[in-house]
Formats: sequence, C-alpha cells, structure tokens
Amino acid sequence: ASARATVSVQRWGQDAHPDFAPRVHVELDPGRASAVISELWNGEPRIAVRRTGSGVLVDPMTLEAGEGRIVATRLRVALDNAPVPAQSAVR
Repeated sequence: ASARATVSVQRWGQDAHPDFAPRVHVELDPGRASAVISELWNGEPRIAVRRTGSGVLVDPMTLEAGEGRIVATRLRVALDNAPVPAQSAVR
C-alpha cells in the first residue's frame, strides 16, 4: 500500500448569488500541487485548475453536463500519482 498525504477539500462559494457554480479547493503542499496541476494540464482531456497559496482550485464555471465526473476522476488519479512529502517534512 502506498502512503498518502492528507488532502483537505473545501467547497468555496462564489460572490455571485445564487451560488450556482461552487468551486472546490484542494489543500496540498506546494510540491504536490505542482505535480497535480501538471498532470491535469498535460493529460487528456486537458483540465485547467488554479494554484492558490495552499493548493489548487477547481472552478466548474465552464463545465458542461457530465464533465464534472471526468474532472473528479482525473483529479483523484492526479492526487494518487503526486509524490507524497517525506514524513519528516510534514508538520
């Protein structure tokens, strides 16, 4: 079994009302965030996410019906493939 770092996922609302396209923030260390962003951008289909100071932000604003499932699956794979920081580096 491979070790996994803890990932914190938060639902971020929009300033607009109603909150029709909630964003998801995935809190990761910078190295893992870079690996996730790279895998999503360079994979098929290409998925753009935004880097934040503490991870990545998934914004569903332009998704069409059914594409959310694709993004979720690709994100899970990217998280599984991203290197986990050494235990001594995790605080």
